[in-house]
Amino acid sequence: MDIGIIGLPLSGKTALWRALTAAKDVAASFAPGARVESLPARVLDERLEVLGKIEASAKLSYVQVNVHDVTGMITGGGGAREVSAEVLGKARAFDLLVIVLRAFENDAAPHPLGSVDPARDLAEVESELILADLEIVERRIERLTAPTTRPKKEKEADDLELAIQQRVKVALEAGKPARSVELTADDLFRLRSFQYLTTKPVMVALNIAENDIGKPLPEFLKGRPAIAVAAKTEAELLELDEAERAEMAAGMGLGRPAADLAMRAALDAAGMAQFFTIGPTDAHAWLIKKNESAVSAACKIHKDIGRGFIRAEIVGCEEFVKAGGYKKLKGTSLIREEGKDYPMKDGDLMNVRFSA
Repeated sequence: MDIGIIGLPLSGKTALWRALTAAKDVAASFAPGARVESLPARVLDERLEVLGKIEASAKLSYVQVNVHDVTGMITGGGGAREVSAEVLGKARAFDLLVIVLRAFENDAAPHPLGSVDPARDLAEVESELILADLEIVERRIERLTAPTTRPKKEKEADDLELAIQQRVKVALEAGKPARSVELTADDLFRLRSFQYLTTKPVMVALNIAENDIGKPLPEFLKGRPAIAVAAKTEAELLELDEAERAEMAAGMGLGRPAADLAMRAALDAAGMAQFFTIGPTDAHAWLIKKNESAVSAACKIHKDIGRGFIRAEIVGCEEFVKAGGYKKLKGTSLIREEGKDYPMKDGDLMNVRFSA
């Protein structure tokens, strides 16, 4: 899974990227131009830690994703949009866009639009994403409507695509994202190669000052995937060891560092979930799509397990923790036997019975 961090200049994108990836030695760079910096990040999940402790697992294997710091793609204020094709190409391949909104004052780094207004900034960023997609749509429509001598079948396919692209264009011109257009599975298949930015799931990261930690999200973010994080403070926590980091986070009123919570929220916003396999050697988290089938999830563990799938033994994480482990659950109705098509839920523990 690939997560792209975007936003206006000086919004704190790089600080958030550092916090999520534990990139201690990467300094913020304000050099002009568009670029992408990428690092892997673990999704630190307290559920896996609890499960591993109950079963005395020798190690914990967290889900790992790629997080990308994208600079220069969003300019703000109607600035010149001269973004490299390489950067746009990388951004279009991301599974989730995280829009960082600045909600802190800093006289040493004035806001590029003159004042701190995260609601305005969100509209600005979303407008630029729409413009980027509109450019692609208009070029594609121009090509599809150009005189052609293509064979009849290919021309018919082009006409079908043209009708879809025109519907997307209408939405974009009205300031609406491409995801607002009702598209069938066939429609989405025809558009798959364009990877429109506004079809992607989006999460907002409200970058707040440390003294605003714990305050509720503003009204304009209600009803959409969003999290508040003091990115600079979170990045500074990286200088501490894990015990000190947890203690500092608790002192700020956080059960866990906000960066950990942000990663969990990002998976949820992207339509992803985690399931767990637990044993004495390894407590392992696996990444799947929400409601992905049990047999598909089994293939994530090993393809041979998926091929030989007979049934899955499923128990919810909360039930497992309340019971105190597999030994106390043995023979109870809390462990369910499910078939190949069972839709996996976030937090499911799975043990697969399979034939070699």
